[in-house]
Amino acid sequence: MATQLPYMTQRHQKHDVHWMVVSPAHSGVLCVACLVEQVENDETPLVQRKVVLSLLSSLLEENGEVAAKFEENLLLCRHMIDIATGSFFKHDQHVDTAVKVCQLILETAESEDLVWYTTDKLHFQLQDTQDLVSVLPYLVLLGRLLAISPAYGFHILHKHESLLLLVLRLLNQTSDEDCLCSVIYVFIHLLDDSLQSDMSLDVRCGVYQVLVSLLDNAQTLDLRLNLLALLKNILKNIDEESVKLLMAPSPDNRYLVMGLKKMLITKHEMLQTASAHCVKALMSHSRDESTVTQILESDLAGESVD
Repeated sequence: MATQLPYMTQRHQKHDVHWMVVSPAHSGVLCVACLVEQVENDETPLVQRKVVLSLLSSLLEENGEVAAKFEENLLLCRHMIDIATGSFFKHDQHVDTAVKVCQLILETAESEDLVWYTTDKLHFQLQDTQDLVSVLPYLVLLGRLLAISPAYGFHILHKHESLLLLVLRLLNQTSDEDCLCSVIYVFIHLLDDSLQSDMSLDVRCGVYQVLVSLLDNAQTLDLRLNLLALLKNILKNIDEESVKLLMAPSPDNRYLVMGLKKMLITKHEMLQTASAHCVKALMSHSRDESTVTQILESDLAGESVD
């Protein structure tokens, strides 16, 4: 029967029976160790390796027996994260599958050490390249993890503040709105109700400045919606001092009110509704009459946004 296994490698005979799993949805019987060897083999065409990586993703998601093998073997989990964040993260057409595998492994293992291992890889890549676009897959992965559980957010805020400050600084060096959208998605979850009090003033101020600057000149619908979602989360538990910080001009001399009013006059109902809620929240949270005056008296100097 062993010679009939799909995706079998030359070293299969050396693999313990422990690695064998029954999967009716995937040709009956598979060897997990062989699948890992197929994915890690740099001599195999990347497209073929992606097929096997997709198979591993399906097995991790649907087969409890496979998930258990990863859960009990953190070295294997780390190895698979290294593989997925290696060559797969460098090719756009393979990123989604690689991110999904990393996400599933981290969810399955439930290991804080493994989370930090992955986050450290992001930090290292950022320090090495100084380019957010090149680490976009890591940012997408981080956003997905934060969406799954606030626990990841607590860890990031308490252990990796320097990473967040680096991301905020590098935001000013990219105009790629897909990348900007992914970063804002990360901060949407970091500024959720349960996490706001854990964010330092330095990070908070950095987020406010980025928000104000981007909202005034964002082009894509996804980025505008993410920015308004971020602002909505900020306004849920905001104090008077934070309102003043938000209303202050950004380093590039942009104002929150101008960005909000541009969203109000767009042709997109979702943008109009979200920005109207944010304006209402700003006015209700502020006890300073100057804030209300600024909102009411500000005027749009530019043209309307589509």
